[in-house]
Amino acid sequence: MIFKGHRNTIFAIIWLVAVLILIQSCNSYRRKYIIPERKFVEVLIDMQVANALMRQQLAMALQTNVDSASLYGSLFEKHEVTKAQFDSTMVYYAARPKELQDIYNKVTTRLKVMEQNQMENMQLPSDSLR
Repeated sequence: MIFKGHRNTIFAIIWLVAVLILIQSCNSYRRKYIIPERKFVEVLIDMQVANALMRQQLAMALQTNVDSASLYGSLFEKHEVTKAQFDSTMVYYAARPKELQDIYNKVTTRLKVMEQNQMENMQLPSDSLR
């Protein structure tokens, strides 16, 4: 038998190829089902704004109710992601709490800037009251 002395080498090569295939398939899974971080931050920002609007609506006790499912559906459509992608992304980052905290820090920072800009836009210039 010509391969008798090379049995371990052949086994190692087969094992290495299998591992490489597994790693590649995991990466393609991530690319397909996990929302890229930048886009995920944008989705989370819009979700926080949508949640604030729904809370405000409840506080004002308006007769027209906004359905959170349709609101989130519109949000997912806007960002060209599916609910399944969003859920997969949340599961992915939940297993990586440091990365998830970094993402939420970005979201919080951006929301604070948006709030500041909104407050500045609401202030009337001092000479407009004359």
